[in-house]
Formats: sequence, C-alpha cells, structure tokens
Amino acid sequence: MLFLDEPTTGLDPRTRNEVWQEVQRMVAEGSTVLLTTQYMEEAEQLAQDLTVFNHGRVIAEGAVDDLKRQVGGQTLTVRPARIEELDRMVACLAAQGATADRAQGVLCLPVAGEEQLTAVIAALGSGGFGIAAIETRMPSLDEVFLALTGGGRKAEQAGQAGQAGQAGPAGPASTTGLPEQRRMESVA
Repeated sequence: MLFLDEPTTGLDPRTRNEVWQEVQRMVAEGSTVLLTTQYMEEAEQLAQDLTVFNHGRVIAEGAVDDLKRQVGGQTLTVRPARIEELDRMVACLAAQGATADRAQGVLCLPVAGEEQLTAVIAALGSGGFGIAAIETRMPSLDEVFLALTGGGRKAEQAGQAGQAGQAGPAGPASTTGLPEQRRMESVA
C-alpha cells in the first residue's frame, strides 16, 4: 500500500502527468494507493473509489460515476441554431425543468434516461427548432463536492437524496482532495 498526500501540488503539467502515469502503472500491477488531493481532475484520473470528507467527517464514498449520478445525473445542453429562439425553446420544455443559460446561449435540462432524452429531442423537432449543438454530461467532481458539502446549486437535491437513503450531506459518497478542513481522498 502506498500513501500519497497531495503528490502533484506545485508540479508543472508534464511532471504531473508523469506522476499520474506512474500511479496508474502501480495500480495496474496490483498496488493499492491511498491518495489525498484538492484537485478534482486528479481524482477523476486516478480514483476508482472516493471518500469525501467535510470538517473532518466522511460524508460520502463510492465510485466516481456513482457519486455523479447520486447528485444529479445527466444534464442535456442544447444550443439553438438561432439564439433568438432560446426563450421559446425553453418555454417548450419548461414543464420538464428546462432553463436558459443566456451567458452561454444554451438550454439546460436534467435528463433521467434515454426515453426522456429521446422525447426532448422529438419535442424540439416537432416544435420546428433548429439545433446547432447538443451535449449530455454528468456533473463534474467539483459539482459533486459542492453539492455534497452544501456549496452548490445541487446542494438541496443532494440533501434530499441523503434523506432518501442515498448519498448526500449526511450519507455515503467519495472523491479526492478539498481545501482546508474539506478534503477528498481516493483509493486508486
């Protein structure tokens, strides 16, 4: 077992990547690595299982993708072919929770699965909307951390999930590295 505490702090990108490659090689050869980090990108690259600490207490643990699903699942982002149609597009999907990110010029909508995604695209098509770009994404580890510790938009959802027996501020989850007393650790 190898313990690494903030192994890439202060390193340039090339050296950081070399450290990551070495850790990945060791894990592939059967070593267990316990890593603490404040860099969510590092946790994403290296962690198989994550533990999130907040004020010295474990608040969540699990696999990266499981934690992402627990705090929000996928978000659909649609860029209209004509920006002036954004508000009308959002109105078309308002009942499903669509919002406009005017700064980015996109519609944002949480999606629960393939069926909903297909229905949304069909609704936009039958509404006569042109689509310039479409993307689905899971929350970033930064968003996961903020939701779990009460510092993000999804904090309320994570709290509700915790009350329902899922990961939330008082429930299980995991990741690496956090500032000051907030810390994420990962086991690679």
